[in-house]
Amino acid sequence: MTHIAAIAGPCHLYGPNGAPYAKAEEYLTQALAIFKSIGSSHGQASTLEMLGEINRAGNDHAKVEEYFKQALAIYQRTGGTLGRANSLVALGEVLVRQGRHSEGKSFLHDAAELASQLDYEWARNRSNSLLAEVLEAEKSLVEPPL
Repeated sequence: MTHIAAIAGPCHLYGPNGAPYAKAEEYLTQALAIFKSIGSSHGQASTLEMLGEINRAGNDHAKVEEYFKQALAIYQRTGGTLGRANSLVALGEVLVRQGRHSEGKSFLHDAAELASQLDYEWARNRSNSLLAEVLEAEKSLVEPPL
């Protein structure tokens, strides 16, 4: 078991039917503090991604966006390419779901490019799927009604 799983593992006990992830967020916040104190960049980035994921169900989009941006910044600084690809996809999706298509597209294009370089199928497929959704949404906004 990795140190991340040992500290953050209890987070998986809380799902959509439990408390609104409050306990998971509490554990992850504690894990983040520990990773910062020991200087584990990977632990910090992974925990920030998990915080972003569990908070997607709520309405605090700014908080979710900030978690993913922080994780992305760490991955960019440390060279964590898979983590960077995941963060780019997650951030792009969050922005697209808020209707911020042009911002989201930028992250998704970067994710698709990086995923292709890494031959990371999931990130490539997910970013391309989201980009197709955006294209369809934008097309419906400019097409005149029949």
